[in-house]
Amino acid sequence: MLKFKQYLLLLFIYIVNSSTFACSLDSLLLYSKLPKVEKPTHFTTPIVISGSLIGYGLGSLEVPALKRLDIQAKEIANSVYTGRTYVDDFIQYTPSLAVFAFELTGLKAKHSISQRMKAMATAATITAITTQALKKTTHIWRPDHSNDKSFPSGHTATAFVGAHMLFKEYKDQNIWIASSGYLVAASTGIFRMLNNKHWLSDVLAGAGIGILSTELAYSITPKLKKMFYSEGKRNQKMIWTDLTGDYPMLRASIYF
Repeated sequence: MLKFKQYLLLLFIYIVNSSTFACSLDSLLLYSKLPKVEKPTHFTTPIVISGSLIGYGLGSLEVPALKRLDIQAKEIANSVYTGRTYVDDFIQYTPSLAVFAFELTGLKAKHSISQRMKAMATAATITAITTQALKKTTHIWRPDHSNDKSFPSGHTATAFVGAHMLFKEYKDQNIWIASSGYLVAASTGIFRMLNNKHWLSDVLAGAGIGILSTELAYSITPKLKKMFYSEGKRNQKMIWTDLTGDYPMLRASIYF
């Protein structure tokens, strides 16, 4: 009988392959009569990238060569920095805040504030459920042996949710500004490794989860609006910081 981790990896590969095949088949049927129209890649490209990152992370649970890469990356990180910084606890939210803040500079986002907040809330929910489920089932010990909830990196996933949203909202306005969130998100993952809190595979998987969650959020949020939105109900939204716990958090409350 396959181990649970092996089953999880095989299940992920099957889902990704099935989704890719279905997406390709739908695109073929849709565009077969329009040969002059270029097949869109705005959705499939992030799916492939995020799937590859998540696949690498899941593969590291069983593949010895990938486990050795984790150890080598840890040794490099420890040789560069041996202290503890809390900057990663804060910058993980920077791309998400930039999704709204950049509009103050005159750049126009692709969607309204209300739509962006709903998409972000949906992406954050998907990310939280996915990362917590994996942490509680994989039981990978952190490099500093503080607990067995290393895989995947929640900080990195959160950062890439904001980074990918920033790219989707502002890429038509300024590609450099739109892409800047990825640099901050990648820095979050690097700091998690420098702080001895995550392996390389944790960070890569977290990045993939953040990107994939955002893509799913943009796809299903309009459907959720149709299901739950009432014309007579006013939209309400609120964002606040929570500094009461061990880690600072950014919380949001949104009523469709």
